[in-house]
Amino acid sequence: MIKFGTGGWRAVIGDEFIKSNIQLLAKAMCNKMKAENKTDKGIIIGYDKRFLSKEAMQWMGQVFAAEGIETLLVNKSAPTPLLMFYVEKHELPYGMMVTASHNPAIYNGVKVFTYGGRDADEYQTKEIEDYASKINPDDIKEMDYEEAKKEEPAVAPATEKKPEMTREEVESRIRNFLSDLFNAMDMEVAVEITFNDKEECINVELKGGNMGVLIGKRGQTLDSIQYLTSLVVNKGREKYVRIKMDTEDYRNRRKETLESLAKNIAYKVKRSRRPVALEPMNPYERRIIHSALQNDKFVSTKSEGEEPFRHVVIYLDKEKSANK
Repeated sequence: MIKFGTGGWRAVIGDEFIKSNIQLLAKAMCNKMKAENKTDKGIIIGYDKRFLSKEAMQWMGQVFAAEGIETLLVNKSAPTPLLMFYVEKHELPYGMMVTASHNPAIYNGVKVFTYGGRDADEYQTKEIEDYASKINPDDIKEMDYEEAKKEEPAVAPATEKKPEMTREEVESRIRNFLSDLFNAMDMEVAVEITFNDKEECINVELKGGNMGVLIGKRGQTLDSIQYLTSLVVNKGREKYVRIKMDTEDYRNRRKETLESLAKNIAYKVKRSRRPVALEPMNPYERRIIHSALQNDKFVSTKSEGEEPFRHVVIYLDKEKSANK
């Protein structure tokens, strides 16, 4: 049963927050969008770091794909306001976020956003509940996740050639998006953009006061802004362009911190002869750890777990020690 509260649909994980109910909600949204003729622009779905959040996003995406509705899935955990902003910026009819906000850890849930990036009001959520109550579970179809990722949107035939943008157009996209974002955050931020042909990427430097707000805990907010900027820049492009966003030299400072951490943990592993698992990190930070210890004569590294909890394990490598 799907029942919305003031902060969206919330349920206990493993009790009512289960795959069948999550896909029931997705099917209800599909029916609502079709009834309103609002499927042409599709929908965006994001998730936070709670248990089952990423899986729930994927389960919903499978239903939308089976219903022929183009769906943009965020590939890393992101703050809810950034997803709301994306809905507003791209004038999407709806967006969904897998999150339980500040509820206890046993809960998870889904928030629905409407046009303009606003929370779905009581009238909207009541409609979703009504659609859900009329659905026969046997009528819920899902497309294989890997197949859904390969599916071409119906509105964009594979034979259609997408025009390449000039550097001026790319820079304009970045500036317009970030300007709207920082205005919404009531922050004055200067944006410097440079094109790095050697690394085939675009460097975006943010300057202003109180940049710690944009960095966030261990760079999570900065990573999210970078990711959403990448979505904006690459929308409609044939060739993917990489965005590297930084402020106050945070990336280099973080790199130095991680390299120091790697060496300290490696020393601890050598003394205790026991493996150590580090905290979850994004792919970029995990690569820093791997690179920092790749030439160590006694320890090796490996990544374990699933995103967003994937982490590096540093362990004593018996083969390396034997060959020394």
